[in-house]
Amino acid sequence: MGAVSESELQALQSEHPGRYYQYKLLNTLLSHDYEANPSVLALRGQRSTGKTTVLRSFLDRAGLSYSWVACDKCITSKVVLQRALGLVKARLAPAEADADGADGRIDFTSYVDDFSMFVNHLNRLFRDLGRVEGEHVVVLDRLDSLSDGLARLFPCLVKLDEMLTHRNLTFVLVCTTAEPAFALTSAFPHVLFPPFTREDCLRILEGSAGAVAATGDALVAQAVAAGASAAAAGARLRALWSSYCQALISTYFALYGPDVLELKALSRRGFPLYVKPLLNGVLDLMAANSLIRLLRINHSLLASEELLKPSGIAKVSKAATLTATEHQDLPLYSKYLLCAAYLASFNKPQYDLRLFSKIREIRTRNRGSKKHTFQQTINRRYLAPKPFERERLMAIFHSIFPRRVVQTLDIQTQIATLETLRLLLRSSPGSGNADDILDARTNWRVNVSWDVIYLVSREIKLPIEHYLID
Repeated sequence: MGAVSESELQALQSEHPGRYYQYKLLNTLLSHDYEANPSVLALRGQRSTGKTTVLRSFLDRAGLSYSWVACDKCITSKVVLQRALGLVKARLAPAEADADGADGRIDFTSYVDDFSMFVNHLNRLFRDLGRVEGEHVVVLDRLDSLSDGLARLFPCLVKLDEMLTHRNLTFVLVCTTAEPAFALTSAFPHVLFPPFTREDCLRILEGSAGAVAATGDALVAQAVAAGASAAAAGARLRALWSSYCQALISTYFALYGPDVLELKALSRRGFPLYVKPLLNGVLDLMAANSLIRLLRINHSLLASEELLKPSGIAKVSKAATLTATEHQDLPLYSKYLLCAAYLASFNKPQYDLRLFSKIREIRTRNRGSKKHTFQQTINRRYLAPKPFERERLMAIFHSIFPRRVVQTLDIQTQIATLETLRLLLRSSPGSGNADDILDARTNWRVNVSWDVIYLVSREIKLPIEHYLID
């Protein structure tokens, strides 16, 4: 028996489109019967797929007792365990937590140095409390943001069921990257969050009209002042917002992919520009053909870089690259392509099989002496980027991207866009066609520094330093 009813699942689906099956899985795995719940549950999916929002809304609707640990605000795994212990103690034994001076929130008196001490504290807590009724969920959100989170906590958490003397606790691990290889065969359930579809993104954008409430209120006030009723003006505003969202999805979904956060930011940024003809009195909101005329007027705006200017990619100097703050709104594919280009420029081709192949490589040791030049004794990051072919770029891109990517025209378009922004540069074309930037034989080289590529890789949760041969 699930924690929520089918009607409540439908209500959650209407609030968060495209995540009905994830809600249903959570309802199957988490209930008030703690004996039937797993000790560990993993939620995994790429950035901006609704993992945190869906889990929190389900726990609130189900009425389950839970403690939430934001791992991205912790430094090490020790801090995570200390905070989790304090939250569990404060929830299950608030009187004891108050007596320890934690004010019912976090207990810092029980020192936790490693996972064994953490388990011992939990077992002692349950032993002192006696029989604890009901289920308590401990959420470790963004666990992979810790430098040692996956490597240290995963092998311990997957065996938690064997270490705890009580089954009242369920640990939910929310991650963006995949768990380590040694945990792939562990017997604990996973809830996967696939990328949003185009229809899901459209419904999510249509439900986020509150982000531009100030502009919408100004349009409604203008229409009411012209003699329209408030109800009719509100209905017309909703139709305007729906038309605007459809235009954004049609124009930018191929560029931004399923990244809902980027699409929401784009919609908030572009709506005041989109409705300028209405605010200036050029068009009347209540006119029958105003929405179609507004779309025609803004056709050039949607097709230009005007909406992308705040991202910083429209202002790239001729000889420089992105600065440390001018990369945050690049499309997801472009970020991976940029990282793949950096790896192709600063790694020698003979290391590609070792770094990116999924098959174990049989390495042979060269016993002969080899004379090292000065160039081989320094870090390759301090040298000039080396040219590479597009086929090698695409091979590295498909290797580091977290899921299978179908070769589409959109990938080739983003390569051309990166070249236009001078983030990728054409070097000597070799035997390729110098006029065709998508020729497979054209040589390229990356035009970003290590500081920038490091920040870009951290945004997409890619440990790029693990793919570099120093």
